[in-house]
Amino acid sequence: MTLHWGIRSWPDCKFDVFLSHCAEDREDFVIPLYEALQAQQIRPWLDRHNYPYGVPSAEALRKSLMDCRHVVYIVTDEYFRQARGWTAWEAAYADFVDKQLCHAGHSLLAVQLPLFFLRTTTTSELQRSIWGTLRALGPAFDPEAGVNKVDWAVTRIQQHLMQAQRFAGDLGLLLKSDPNLTARMEQEQGLRKRVLYR
Repeated sequence: MTLHWGIRSWPDCKFDVFLSHCAEDREDFVIPLYEALQAQQIRPWLDRHNYPYGVPSAEALRKSLMDCRHVVYIVTDEYFRQARGWTAWEAAYADFVDKQLCHAGHSLLAVQLPLFFLRTTTTSELQRSIWGTLRALGPAFDPEAGVNKVDWAVTRIQQHLMQAQRFAGDLGLLLKSDPNLTARMEQEQGLRKRVLYR
């Protein structure tokens, strides 16, 4: 017997990006990043401001991730080493969502964007972790480049969102020639709006 888990109804995206981070980075980095994204008309989700209180934690996490189009991981040494486990849950659930947004072996939407801000974590430590599998998906910040890390992160996120929107335009053209994808868009409520940005 084959067990298949799937999402059949996609909620509207209330936020552009879910900011996955650890508490140790919140005050000095993540809150300024949140504010800078808002200033650029990007809708970020941050637990301090948007957490659905009164809902069990695992359910709140799933709901919050589904309300966001993309997940941005702020991978710092503290994030990498913290043992509370929420960041791993976020990555696992985002990976599940990412896998649901595939058609004929191709991604319909690049959900995950890891941004690496590591100073002391070694490459071998990273490769042995769940973050090693995401390393190829995102850039690493160079502190010697002379740019503020918040500004750098905003630029990377803007680029990711613009690339996803360009891809959505190409996907709209593909819909006209792929009856299987068209049928899927009709079967999965909200999928068209999520991947085509409309």
